[in-house]
Amino acid sequence: MKSRWNASAIAKLGLLTAVALVLGYFEHLLPVTGIPGVKLGLANTVLLYALYLLDIPSAILLMFLKVGLSGLFFGGVAAMLYSLAGGVVSLLIMILARKMKGLSIIGVSVLGALAHNA
Repeated sequence: MKSRWNASAIAKLGLLTAVALVLGYFEHLLPVTGIPGVKLGLANTVLLYALYLLDIPSAILLMFLKVGLSGLFFGGVAAMLYSLAGGVVSLLIMILARKMKGLSIIGVSVLGALAHNA
């Protein structure tokens, strides 16, 4: 039986997870607004990359890795739970929006950001 996660796929996911964590750390250092929890969403560009250039299961796994590791490194349990809820809803909306005709990657990104904040 052939596994979906070969060495190349694991290496790609590892690199994308590392990029997402670095972008998340950089974003954590930037005081964008005075509102707690509001960020630019730089790490979510990695999820968009995975969604468009890899497959949906890879994007889902990447979202869970990003949320879990970012929560351990930069936040606490409460921040991780909020991020997980926002990440699941956001990725679900982006997966559905990607299938819509006439919607660009920017539109998918905006819908994902709105869903995450909702």
